[in-house]
Amino acid sequence: MPRRKEKKYTIGHVSQEVILKLGETHPTIMMFQNFSQTIDDKHQRYERVVKLGRDLTYNSKNLISFLQVNKPNTEYHSNAKEMIAKLIEKYLKPIAVELDGHDHYQYLRAYTNGLQEFTEAILFHQYLENGVIENWSVVNDYFTFKTEDEKELKLLFPQMDFILGLADCTGELMRKCINNIAVGLIDDCFKICNFVKFILTGFLGVIVVGRNEIGRKLYTLKQSLMKMEMVCYNIKMRGNEVPKHMLADVSDVEEEDEESMD
Repeated sequence: MPRRKEKKYTIGHVSQEVILKLGETHPTIMMFQNFSQTIDDKHQRYERVVKLGRDLTYNSKNLISFLQVNKPNTEYHSNAKEMIAKLIEKYLKPIAVELDGHDHYQYLRAYTNGLQEFTEAILFHQYLENGVIENWSVVNDYFTFKTEDEKELKLLFPQMDFILGLADCTGELMRKCINNIAVGLIDDCFKICNFVKFILTGFLGVIVVGRNEIGRKLYTLKQSLMKMEMVCYNIKMRGNEVPKHMLADVSDVEEEDEESMD
């Protein structure tokens, strides 16, 4: 007589039998149902914050492009401030609302890129408007909001994101430095170059263990400063020989020659 095969149960079958025996109103079953609901809520909230963070990054880049290509004047600064206010109202404040009552550090990765891009745009605008940039505590005020019922919300803005955003801002300052040559703003090129040197001095004093981003940003910062120094060198050495609007092209050619020699 053939031996009868034993019936094998999967974990799913066993779980279903336990649930049927205990009933959905059993305290243990209800506890795990609450766990499941909490995890689902967290995942959905995380995805919403990711979407807002991406939109913040994209629109902050648009603000930087606006600042880069337009000439500073009263209307220019007014439009820039209006764009900043929209970024705060449409993206930063909704993130703060989503995370109200929750641990912001658990969601920081979802919007950290947006924070850095927004910081880059804010600092770039501050320099173009006033010739200086504010410290972290001043920029941190952008992340405090009031709801319709006068409740105060605060969005986490780590100092590390400020530092990384500042490093990215030097790349925009480098582009502004080179663009200024084409419009004849020679003195501004030297001012921007010296300003970035000042920022580099601060970065050289920063020691952060386990954060590779700082090393990458510092390398890019040095490359940007080298390009500005090359532009300033050409202005000093060849400014009388080459028309001002052609100095940027001369700098690009010489830089390409040096790279080809390497």
